[in-house]
Amino acid sequence: MFPDITPLDVPKSTDHSEGDVHPYGNPHYTLDPVLMESAVKTICAALAATAPEHQAEFEKNRDAYLAKLDAKITGWQANWRRSRGAVRFVP
Repeated sequence: MFPDITPLDVPKSTDHSEGDVHPYGNPHYTLDPVLMESAVKTICAALAATAPEHQAEFEKNRDAYLAKLDAKITGWQANWRRSRGAVRFVP
């Protein structure tokens, strides 16, 4: 499908008795912010191939988006590390 994106959870069978089956794999991979980097790069490359006259603008926007995403991921990971031992269960 997309050369830089590895499908996740591709079913061995498309038997719908198992519920909603996605024959090409989990379409919700973009919910993982870490996996979004390859998706954004693939989208940018496809847009540049379609409209090469706008390639510089596509790449500028890609780089700006990825910089913001990287900063968010770093913050989320730091928060997760700080809170790992802080969760307490109250009976």
